[in-house]
Amino acid sequence: MPNQRNVLWVVVWVGLGLALGLWVLATQGIDAAAEYYAAYFLEKSLSVDNIFVFVIIFSELHIPASISAECFSSALPVRWCSERS
Repeated sequence: MPNQRNVLWVVVWVGLGLALGLWVLATQGIDAAAEYYAAYFLEKSLSVDNIFVFVIIFSELHIPASISAECFSSALPVRWCSERS
């Protein structure tokens, strides 16, 4: 059940990102929409690349899955808080 919920959230956020691109197209024109979608897909591909790198690092260092999951869940709020200050 948690995996279905995660997939649903991914679909919601990606859908919102794509819908925003349609809004940019309607209000700013095709050039702005092309720039938006290029940046959006570049950012998505870099996010997937980062996950791949972390998986390789954790597997090469033989870090158990429970610890790596804890690392991700505790590191993200710290990063978000540090960016806001």
